[in-house]
Order: sequence, then C-alpha cells, then structure tokens
Amino acid sequence: MGSGPTPEIDDESDGPVETRRERVRRETVEEIKATAREHLTLASSSQFSLRAVARDVGLTPSAIYRYFGSQQELVGAVAKDAYESVTHVFRAVAAETEGEAAGARLRALGRAYRRWGHDHKAEFNLIFGSDVDDLVEGPSAVGPDTLVDFFATPLAMYTDGVARGEIASRPADAGPNPLSARTLGFLTTAGLDVEDHDLNLLVTSWAAIHGFVALELFGHLARFFDDADAAFDRQLSLITVALGAR
Repeated sequence: MGSGPTPEIDDESDGPVETRRERVRRETVEEIKATAREHLTLASSSQFSLRAVARDVGLTPSAIYRYFGSQQELVGAVAKDAYESVTHVFRAVAAETEGEAAGARLRALGRAYRRWGHDHKAEFNLIFGSDVDDLVEGPSAVGPDTLVDFFATPLAMYTDGVARGEIASRPADAGPNPLSARTLGFLTTAGLDVEDHDLNLLVTSWAAIHGFVALELFGHLARFFDDADAAFDRQLSLITVALGAR
C-alpha cells in the first residue's frame, strides 16, 4: 500500500504551551477562588476563614499557602476578579450601545451596574464593603490598573458624549473643585484626558447610582418604593439631567 503525503505539523502557537503542572496550578487557584466566593456569600470578609476554604477544596491549611500567601491575599484576588467582572459588563454595554445618544448610553450603563450588583451580591459587598487598602495585598490583588480599567469605560462614554455635543460639559457654580491631588494624579498616571469638573460630576453621579444599588441590595429601600425598577429609572433620569446629557 502506498502512503499519502505526511501532513505538516504546525509548530506555530500564540505563546508558550502550558505545562501540566502549570495547568493543574491554574485550575487549583481558580477552584480556591470559586470556593472563597461561595464562603463570602455566606459571611463578610471579616468572618472569612482560609482554613474552611482549604477544607472544602481538599487541601490542608498549610498547603493552601502554596497558592496564596495569606488570607488577605486570597480576598484581594477574589476582589480583583469581581472588578474585572463588572468591567467586562461595562465594556459590553459600551459596545452594544455604540452610536446611541449619550444619555441613553449612560442610563444603560447604570442599569447594567445594578443588574451586576443583584447577580453578584457577595462580590459587590466585598469590593465596596471592605477597606480598599485591605484588597491590595499580593500579586493578584486589586491594583491601580484594575481601578483604571473599571473607570475607563464610563469616562470614555462620557467624554464621547461631550465631544459629540450631547453632554453640556460645564463647571457647576458650586465653589472650588473638591477632587484630591491623589485623584488628579491618578488621571495623569492613567493617561485619561478628562477635565477636572467632568470627573467630579462622574464620581458624584456614580456615588448616587451606587448608593441606590447598595441601599436596595441590603433591604433599606423596600419600605419606600413599591416598584424599585421605576424608582431606579427615575434616579438615572435625574442624574443624566444633572450631567446635561440628552
């Protein structure tokens, strides 16, 4: 029997091939973080137990330190994943609403943020109910790049609306701008071309949206509104009017 031509083997790849050991380690890290998220659903980060996570994963308490140097480092890694999750949602909304009016885009972003909070209550509580300084320990924890990515999409959507004349960007006559020097330095470091007063408006607008979602998630608004969806939409409308967005 004759044989056909020997098929060529494509040795090209996009990057180094993951070894079995690296794959096992990556999968174990993901399992540890998933288990940690389950525990954080049932308890606050102050009640969180690294020993309990290790037990549920099938590791000894000492073995888990091969993957995370401390309990706080694991909490920080879970918080980073949470930030990346909501950032991914923001980017999806930006892509889906491209070309729409700025006000409609910002309202869509607010609704997506609220949905994410309802779907990820433990992660929402972790990243916004913890001292941010407690989430920055370890190589996989929350860092400046994570926070820049989180704010980048809302900032881009806002500045795009300003550029298209759909947001009346103007300083409010409310006295000196209270933004800290640290925040202004953050803008420079991140390479974000945003006017100081615009960032101030965005931060206070986010605080209004976030405050509604946080109060709602923990049951504090139930006595005030029969229809939380309608109340939130009204909140978004008031905010976009304050921003001068159409």
